[in-house]
Amino acid sequence: PICCPSMIYCVLVTSFFRLVFATAI
Repeated sequence: PICCPSMIYCVLVTSFFRLVFATAI
């Protein structure tokens, strides 16, 4: 995912994608 200037947003998006990826498996 693309990291925005706000670090919190980047962490949230990364954790969200990891959650979706883990659920897909």
